[in-house]
Amino acid sequence: MARLSIVVPVWNCNRFIKSLLDSIDQQTVDPFEVIFIDGYSTDGTAETVKAYSALKQSVRVLQRPPKGIYNAWNDGVASTMGDFVHIACGDDILRPDLVESFQKSSFHFSSRDGFLSWEIDVIDSNDLVVSHAPDWNLKAELGIDTREPSRIDGRLEALLLFLFRAYRLSFMSLAFRKKVWAEKPFRTDLGPSADVEWLAEAFLRGWSTISIPQTLAAWRVHDASATGGARRSSRLQAQLALREQMLDRLCSGLQLSAGQGNRLKTISPAIDVYDYLNAIRESRGPAEICSNVVKAISTAGVDFIPVLLRKLGLLEGWHYRRPLDQLQAVLGERPVSNFVSPLP
Repeated sequence: MARLSIVVPVWNCNRFIKSLLDSIDQQTVDPFEVIFIDGYSTDGTAETVKAYSALKQSVRVLQRPPKGIYNAWNDGVASTMGDFVHIACGDDILRPDLVESFQKSSFHFSSRDGFLSWEIDVIDSNDLVVSHAPDWNLKAELGIDTREPSRIDGRLEALLLFLFRAYRLSFMSLAFRKKVWAEKPFRTDLGPSADVEWLAEAFLRGWSTISIPQTLAAWRVHDASATGGARRSSRLQAQLALREQMLDRLCSGLQLSAGQGNRLKTISPAIDVYDYLNAIRESRGPAEICSNVVKAISTAGVDFIPVLLRKLGLLEGWHYRRPLDQLQAVLGERPVSNFVSPLP
């Protein structure tokens, strides 16, 4: 049975850390180990996790100078002794059956399954569920049966990351084989897009994903979070730049023709516009959003506008062009279903 290590990078998150600790205590099966990486917090976080670790032999607290989130991730993963690693943030929550579900699912792992993914809730600062991850990912729209566990080819995962960066909402929705990280740790020179780059590289190296239709964690969104508030825009810009750098790798990994590669470039502006509009949606009115959609027509092409409008909640009942059709235009005669297989 595979062993699951949980790594928790923390820095000044004492406001939420107790909710995470409670969720670890509530696991129906104990994790193999829990490792906190503290960047010398000044708000009491370090004292809280140290007191917690004193009560449990399987919990360790390591303190490192704050050199960035991905340095902390690398330090944490390097310190683990389990077979798989789940990275949880100090402001997130584990559902009680996360470790148990991981262990049950581990019997399906092949030697090239590098990831186990699950669904997550999105919660606010008061632990209230405000959304559910299937609304953010594309599996159902791609014709992938989300009711049963399935194996997803890494090449399809890489393509989905390239086209729709929200497909993998958060590292809270997955555990990864430590060997995947050992091949290539997280880069520390890419800013907020290093996690997306790491996933894409792993998928292009042939690591596949076991996907299970269970909600096993909750990802907290608040103004001070690493992906919330003003940080969202800088993260988006970093990801857009990274995607352009990875285009050749993706075309090679999927064995795409020059024409199919050009199709990827055609699709990209529409997704960029969607991300931009979604980022400003909370602070600007529908009139300005619609104005930006009009500007997008000349860039993205009319086929994509219904998709943008639907995702922004500005259009109901339009028979929009499905993301499956976008992918099929890239994959040619190979159906998406060729990259997904149900588990026995």
